[in-house]
Amino acid sequence: MSAEASLQNIKLPTPGTFNGKSPNDYHIFEAFSKKLKAFLMSQDIQFKRLMTAAETSTTPVGIPTADADIKKSHELQALLTLLCTDDALRLVSRDDDIDENGFESWRRLFQRYAPQKRLQHFGQMQQILAWQFREGSLEQDLIDYNLEIQSYLKLAR
Repeated sequence: MSAEASLQNIKLPTPGTFNGKSPNDYHIFEAFSKKLKAFLMSQDIQFKRLMTAAETSTTPVGIPTADADIKKSHELQALLTLLCTDDALRLVSRDDDIDENGFESWRRLFQRYAPQKRLQHFGQMQQILAWQFREGSLEQDLIDYNLEIQSYLKLAR
């Protein structure tokens, strides 16, 4: 995997860095997560399956058994090591001397920094209840409000 991904003839930049200094600011991690997944999926769609499995695991993730998945695990570990700084890097490189299991590193990052569904749900409800409709942009505000409600309902499932 190169430092830039290529999607047909489009060069994709690597995602930005993530420092992990604000464990309560889930928006930063959420953006980092989406960009990282998009970048990796441009290389191989299987990253989505493997990363989702790691995110939902309640126990440490072992090293994959398939050779292709082992390679993806090492690639993810290398990319996380390059993109994470400060507290996030310490979490990623915690077991660096044992194995380079990127999916376990991803699980730890996700467990620590991803929004707790309940808190995100509550915060979104508060945002909906406090929504401000502006006189000059009522139509756009209604569209945005409806999108926020749809997002809230999707999260509630």
